[in-house]
Amino acid sequence: MVEEKKYTEKECHRKFAVDCFNLVWTLIDKKDRTKEEDDKMVHAAHASRFHWGEIGTSLEFERGEWQISSVHRR
Repeated sequence: MVEEKKYTEKECHRKFAVDCFNLVWTLIDKKDRTKEEDDKMVHAAHASRFHWGEIGTSLEFERGEWQISSVHRR
């Protein structure tokens, strides 16, 4: 039997923050996004900022705010 790794709350927030942030970049660069992908991009930007807000520094907060403003302009 394989023993499952237990993650701390901070590790979980970091993983979700990074994964959502990277998903947004993938979608921002996509030329022909669908309406569903536009919605996913907006929600992922907010989710990333939320998770950084739980564990990040002012640098991550600022990047998150910038990313949110960028996706709302597209």
